[in-house]
Amino acid sequence: MTATRFVLVFALMLATLPIMCRSEVTGQTLEHATSVHLLVRITNIIASEDLAQLSRVFANATTEAKRQRKPISPVWFVLDTPGGDVRAAMQIGRWARKNDVTALVKGECSSACVLILAGATSRQLLEDGRVGIHRTFFPTLDTSASYEQVRAQMRNADLEIAVYLQEMDVPVSLLEEMKSVPPNGIRYLTSAELDRLRLQGTDPVAQERVDARMAKRYGVSREEYYRRYDRARRLCTRPEVDGKCIEAVLSGTR
Repeated sequence: MTATRFVLVFALMLATLPIMCRSEVTGQTLEHATSVHLLVRITNIIASEDLAQLSRVFANATTEAKRQRKPISPVWFVLDTPGGDVRAAMQIGRWARKNDVTALVKGECSSACVLILAGATSRQLLEDGRVGIHRTFFPTLDTSASYEQVRAQMRNADLEIAVYLQEMDVPVSLLEEMKSVPPNGIRYLTSAELDRLRLQGTDPVAQERVDARMAKRYGVSREEYYRRYDRARRLCTRPEVDGKCIEAVLSGTR
């Protein structure tokens, strides 16, 4: 399929994909005619060692891609985790942004998982996917700490998250939304809220790059590409099976 805004056909296949191992970050390479696709499944509790495991998964995929003399593209994350280590989640999110990851929420993506989702350049919820938020907390807080000491720790944690969200071009208002829900509660975001907080769809910068490449590919102006894209959306009503239709419209043969 040529237009990235259409729902990924691959997403429909996830339920049947085998798991390679039982760790919390697992990887699988899938052969394609011109590239190697990498699927990374992140499940259970996000932990500090997950970035190292993600790096190992990517290194293994790189070795396989070199064997096949193909690039690794694209990289998908499948997220199904209730959260965990906030700093680990932000590390994974930064890795995702650097590697143009598409994040697919299959099941639950809550608490710290939302920060991984924010790092992806494209975010999609599958049919059973839901995104939940609540206020972060300190699992090992010193019970002898004074009010002012705890307040300072919370401010520092908030600042760290705010800086991260700004890096990811996600509204810092997400942090305030998180803080409005107590740590022992959870609020699942509606589709409208996900759109407003830029946790659904493609990151604007990433979309700009994609649209420029697509216009160049078909040898047309950006304005003409957008006209063809809108026409493809009207004519090709089943993007999961209408790949030929979409290609014909975008190439100008239909």
